[in-house]
Amino acid sequence: MAPTVSVNLCCYNSEPFLEETLHSIFRQTFVDWELVVVDDGSIDGTGRIVETHRKEGRPITYEWRPNAGLAAARNRALELSHGQYVAFIDHDDLWLPEKLERQLAVFAARSNLGLVYCDYEIVDGAGKRLGRGSDSHDLPRGMVFRDLLACNFVGVLTAVAPRHVIEAAGGFRPLKITEDYDMWLRIAARHEIDRVPEPLASYRYYPGQSSRQYATALQELLDIYDSWQDFEPTPAYARLVQRARARAFFDATTAALFWDRDPAAARRYACLAWTYGFNRRKVAKMYLLASLRPAVVFKLQHLKHRLAGTG
Repeated sequence: MAPTVSVNLCCYNSEPFLEETLHSIFRQTFVDWELVVVDDGSIDGTGRIVETHRKEGRPITYEWRPNAGLAAARNRALELSHGQYVAFIDHDDLWLPEKLERQLAVFAARSNLGLVYCDYEIVDGAGKRLGRGSDSHDLPRGMVFRDLLACNFVGVLTAVAPRHVIEAAGGFRPLKITEDYDMWLRIAARHEIDRVPEPLASYRYYPGQSSRQYATALQELLDIYDSWQDFEPTPAYARLVQRARARAFFDATTAALFWDRDPAAARRYACLAWTYGFNRRKVAKMYLLASLRPAVVFKLQHLKHRLAGTG
């Protein structure tokens, strides 16, 4: 008999955090699930860790494949899944024990939903709390396509969706960074979305994550916005798409300055954010920061983190 939920875990060289991630799945209070692990070419002990638990009798499907990227791994995990719903978790993320139970209860109350997500904690590599996803965005529900276009508020580790909805959307497109956001938009364009407002998962934020490849992410975002440009032929919608592009350039400004320590790129992106009409005060502040000596910028950043209790 098919399980209710297929948990899709795509990983690559995941040995440092994988054990903790797996145990957060095993501790779920909702127990009718299978775990589908697609190993995208790991050369460390990832496979050994998964096989140890599979041999213990856990409902795990494991497949190693040559590295083909995250979108291809997600699509392969979908092919191997049998559940009515699909939940996503990456190799360094964590779930609270009641996550699946709380989200499946939302589906039970509203069977027509295309996706249910939740809030999440942001933690560093040592597990120290840095904040919440909802600190920087709202958690809307309903027909939220416009909200989602303006800001991606669905963390992949929080998403649960009916498998037939994902398959009808065409699976994940071959994007390197934003394949999940692209999928959520296609779901939100056709279906209502709901959420659990409490944080039921933890996202690890640390140096070296592929999600910090901001230049690639920026280009993919601009391509996504181009693909939705004609979704609604109204001036208000055109302004919404332009604001989304402006935010993407501003986020790239921050990433270039603080992640890549490239002030010249940060100033270039700031000018584009200004041109597209992002908050002028914020853009001007970032441009001025990018014009200071790098040592001064990073001292100010460190001081800010200390005052916020996160440094």
